[in-house]
Amino acid sequence: MNSARENRIRAARCHKAVRRYGTDSSPYTGLIDLLADAMHWCRLKGHDFHDLLDRASRHYEAEVFDETITREGTSQKP
Repeated sequence: MNSARENRIRAARCHKAVRRYGTDSSPYTGLIDLLADAMHWCRLKGHDFHDLLDRASRHYEAEVFDETITREGTSQKP
């Protein structure tokens, strides 16, 4: 599976979660509610949400970078 396809699958998985989470027609409301509830969950479990968000951001950047490199043909995925 190539990086672009993997990232489309990730986005589709998130889209399903946000759609199921939302209560109105705006996808932003569902995403905001999901993130706010994740903050509550982290607080109750003793996790630092912002630290996890920072780690998730680094994962995202690496995945997008890998997709860009693969698309430009300067690197091949095994």
